[in-house]
Amino acid sequence: LFRSRGMKMYKKSMINLLVSLAVGLGIVFSSSVWAKNPEMAVKKKDRNGDGKVSLDEWPKSEFIFNKIDFNGDGFITANEFAIKWGMLPAPSQVAQGGETETCSAGNQDTPVADVHFHAMLYMTPYELKKRMKKFNIQWIGGVGAAGKRGRTGPQLDQQYLSALGNKYVWAAGQNEINYLAKKNGTSILEGNIGYSLQSALDQIDRRLSNGAKAIGEIHVNTTNSAPIEYLRRRLIADSPLMQSLWGLSVKHDVPMIVHMEFDDDSAEELQSLVESDRDGTMVLGHCGKNTSPDQIRTLLEANDNVYCNLAFRSPPQSSAYDPNNIYDSCTLKSEWKDLIEDHPDRFMVGIDDTHSWETFDKVAENIRSGLLANLSNRTAEKVAYKNAVRIYNLEN
Repeated sequence: LFRSRGMKMYKKSMINLLVSLAVGLGIVFSSSVWAKNPEMAVKKKDRNGDGKVSLDEWPKSEFIFNKIDFNGDGFITANEFAIKWGMLPAPSQVAQGGETETCSAGNQDTPVADVHFHAMLYMTPYELKKRMKKFNIQWIGGVGAAGKRGRTGPQLDQQYLSALGNKYVWAAGQNEINYLAKKNGTSILEGNIGYSLQSALDQIDRRLSNGAKAIGEIHVNTTNSAPIEYLRRRLIADSPLMQSLWGLSVKHDVPMIVHMEFDDDSAEELQSLVESDRDGTMVLGHCGKNTSPDQIRTLLEANDNVYCNLAFRSPPQSSAYDPNNIYDSCTLKSEWKDLIEDHPDRFMVGIDDTHSWETFDKVAENIRSGLLANLSNRTAEKVAYKNAVRIYNLEN
């Protein structure tokens, strides 16, 4: 009897050892073994082959999906499965000890002007008002709502404008340009201005005449940073389209917001555009997405009509391990802090797009605790709202 029990325990131990070795070496088994292999967990559910799992591909409840989607970007990656299963530390944990970080929440009395925010389909004006009150966000918007057929972005913009009045920063341009690209392909945005593109520009012009306070967000170079396929493009940053939009910035005295990865040729083209008429105002969305502080310093010092917003350059939207992050829930990278303090009149904040209220809340908290709390009081006030009030001509 004892021999039998001993043999069973030995066999069980050997099986556990072999399974551990197999998983560590990347050997794939069926059933419960692969279920603890993050790469295979993604592969089994990833129907479109993009290397991650969307909610449409997820077989279980949305509640469970959101629990695993740590950065709230609407996708589950192998890293997030690994975090879920304890193979990697959670982004909100300190590397040593596993204790949750605590840090200053910043000055809650300082208002915030969020000028890079997309109203999303899951949101309502009522819920947004509650969040704005909770986080002392006095103005919000600046880049266009994210709609779909039946509830388009411009329709959502009008809904939020009616509900929030001057507190909603109405922007024109993103939906008009993206609609053409989705319907006709990116080529319609390149080369000379045709009838359809001119019609869109005329529509943008009318909306700016009727009170829109910004142009954008215009997707210029988004090859590696657009979540939707038809938004992935690499346009010439001083093309006829961009020159026409720049002309509208000058005509209406409003900022133009671009989403542009900072490749050398795109940076040169953008420089050509902004210096073609110094009466235009350029806001680099996401502060260039993949820029270094040295690149931004050079750009700002060469152009007094260029500004940056710091949207989507921090967790939980980006990965906690993304080298392009500028701040997190507690810390601001020292080289970026020096840059912002040296040019306090040139930076603004934004929550951008979020796919749950939980993520919205976390981003809003991190803006205060990770960014504003690490700046001098004078600079923090400018970055939080004073720069945006001046640049976007915001009203109470």
